[in-house]
Amino acid sequence: MQSHLDQASRVLDEAGYSLVTTTSRSDRKTKPLWEVLDPDVAVSLVPWSKKDLASLARVGVRTVIHDPGSTQNESLQHDDETCRRLRFDDGPRLQVEHLRDRGRIRLAYVSLDDPRLVDLTSAREERARQTVEEIGGVELIDSASIDLASPGRIEYLLSRWIASGVDGVVAYNDTVAAAVVGAAHRIGLAVPDDLAVVGHDDTPLASLFVPSLSSVHVDYSGLGRF
Repeated sequence: MQSHLDQASRVLDEAGYSLVTTTSRSDRKTKPLWEVLDPDVAVSLVPWSKKDLASLARVGVRTVIHDPGSTQNESLQHDDETCRRLRFDDGPRLQVEHLRDRGRIRLAYVSLDDPRLVDLTSAREERARQTVEEIGGVELIDSASIDLASPGRIEYLLSRWIASGVDGVVAYNDTVAAAVVGAAHRIGLAVPDDLAVVGHDDTPLASLFVPSLSSVHVDYSGLGRF
C-alpha cells in the first residue's frame, strides 16, 4: 500500500495536485474528509456507498472516480482496459487455479477480521467463489475471518477443516497465509504436503517466511500510477 500511495502521490504532484488519504469506516463519527477539504477529485479503492455518493454530490466534488451513476467519467473508459491489464481483481482466481493445478480439490478461504477492510475482503472471497464455480473440479468447503491476536482460533479452524478433507487454503493476504502456516505447524501439519496455502500481494513476508509462501504478485506501483 505504501508503494501504491507513493506512486499515486508522485503522479498527482506532477499534475499539480496534493494527495490526502483517509480510511472510511462504517461507524465513523466525524465528517467525511471531502466535506472538510473541498477536493477537486475523490478516488476510492473500493465501491462508493450510496451515502458517500450523496455526500460527495451535496458538497459539489467536481470529479468522483468511479461514480456508477454519472457520465462524467466517460473519458476514463480507455483506462478501464489499463486496469484490466493490471489484473488487480484477478488474484483470487489465480490462487484457486494454482491450488487446483496442484491437485488440491477441497479449499477453505481465510480472510482478516478487520472492519476497515470488509469491502476488499468480501470482494476477494466472492472472486474466489466465482472461480470455483467456473473452473469445476474443486470445492470451496468453508470460509472464515481470523483475528491475528487469537492463534488458538486459527488452530481450531485448521483442525476442523483437515477433519473434513480440506487440503488447500486461499488466504486474503500474505499475513493471513503466514498465520495459517504457523498454526498448521503448531498442530503438526506439514505444509504443503498436508495443507497447501496461497497468499496474496507478494509482500516481503512471502519470501522471508519459512517455508516461503506462494503468493500473487500485484503491481501496486502501476496501480498507484493508474
